[in-house]
Amino acid sequence: MIQLGCIFTLIILHTQFSDTNIILGRRICILMNVSVLEKCGIDYSQGLERFMNNAELYESLLGEFVRENDFKNAKDALESGDMKLLFEYIHTMKGVTGNLSLNSLYRACCVLTEKLRANDFDDISAEFNKVYAIYEEIVEAIHNAAQN
Repeated sequence: MIQLGCIFTLIILHTQFSDTNIILGRRICILMNVSVLEKCGIDYSQGLERFMNNAELYESLLGEFVRENDFKNAKDALESGDMKLLFEYIHTMKGVTGNLSLNSLYRACCVLTEKLRANDFDDISAEFNKVYAIYEEIVEAIHNAAQN
């Protein structure tokens, strides 16, 4: 699972050095193709704002999201019938996707989280597959945006 403590540690570290960045007049370049990200439901400007307009930090966290395996682990939990573990993974990813402004995936995770919380397992595989398809689209978009 993505360690949220690590994300917040990075934010704290950045905050400690942000005054230095202002004094030095340092500009952080946006390395990713923003239009590619926005086409799949990532609100880049909102995400950037959440990370104090530090594009380097925000984009590195998008890269970390791609490297994590929580959605693949959630898929394994679903296939093994472990709904409690599935809930834990999806609930965690709801928070992570919200913090990173992966809004299309966040909304899908919200729906699935509430279904699991209510122990409503009817069509849970179909609902998960919708979420997983959005996840794959976002991962592909992040890869493509990083190559531009």
